[in-house]
Amino acid sequence: MITQQRPMILTLGDRLTLICEDDRIILMTSAMFALREFQKAMAGQAEKAGLHSDDDVVELIMQGRYGFEV
Repeated sequence: MITQQRPMILTLGDRLTLICEDDRIILMTSAMFALREFQKAMAGQAEKAGLHSDDDVVELIMQGRYGFEV
């Protein structure tokens, strides 16, 4: 059985990745595959860093840029 979840928009020179997971074969661009792997690796890292809200993220950025807390 072949199913297609959404159409792929490809341009000349795009690189594709073929992934075999359980009983499925997935075809995606290499950029999307890299983004997916990055998202998996980063899962839970914000909580570990103490970032629980948008305000926490803004405060971290302000500390990094200007060296002070908001």
